[in-house]
Amino acid sequence: MDDVASLAGLDPRLLRRVPPRAQAAYARQAWLGLLSAALAGVSIAYAAVLAAVGPASTLLIGLFAFLFVFNLVRLHHGGGGRPIEGEWDDIDTWRPSLWPTLVLLVLGALMMQGLCLLAMRPFLLSWLPRHLHENGLLAHAHEAWRHPALMGACTLGFALLFAAFAWGKYFMLSAVRAYERQRWALGRAIVDRLSAVNDELIVAALAAEPGFAGEVTHHFANPPYNTHRVLFGVDEGQVEKTGLRFLPPSHGALPPWPSTSSRRR
Repeated sequence: MDDVASLAGLDPRLLRRVPPRAQAAYARQAWLGLLSAALAGVSIAYAAVLAAVGPASTLLIGLFAFLFVFNLVRLHHGGGGRPIEGEWDDIDTWRPSLWPTLVLLVLGALMMQGLCLLAMRPFLLSWLPRHLHENGLLAHAHEAWRHPALMGACTLGFALLFAAFAWGKYFMLSAVRAYERQRWALGRAIVDRLSAVNDELIVAALAAEPGFAGEVTHHFANPPYNTHRVLFGVDEGQVEKTGLRFLPPSHGALPPWPSTSSRRR
């Protein structure tokens, strides 16, 4: 499983720390991602066959489509997820964004046209006049879309299969959140350590400078993520959580500042 997870852009170290059911769910998503890349390669290669570009060009075009989608799968799994600057408790209600799924569905609808033509080939050969059987990609696509219900259903089905590695996450939220907790913890540990090393280097570089207090001053309560400001020495996040408020004095308005003449007297 580790090899497949690594190919799909998942971190095997994190998968070993999640429950077995979450591991199985992510293994399925990894295989679906590789299937999407294979479908894209076959679809684009068949479209190249219909376009009669030659065997070598067909192979290169299909390989390029496979590698393109393969890297999209890796980017989706490895580059997405819960940002580490957020809070641990927020992971319990976090959901993956819908935008990657929508983009992948549109991309799948475009890239799966060749596969739809391949699936409908027996019908197309019976519908097309004999002299148009080998007339290329445009003739087959034109004839296929003369039957929009059939072609539309085929396109939708293959697009859903193509994007299954993305929309499938919405049906395994507990596994996704378990994986994101592990990624959040590992990411925070790395960033916290690097931030501490950076502060040590700054202190060492400025230690001999006159006026340096000997420590780095941060204007946020959670450096280096800098999402909670410090307001009058209080963590902004704690103000929101505990309900604290900054109020005027209870005894009323402050007395007026004495004028210059009264201070002289």
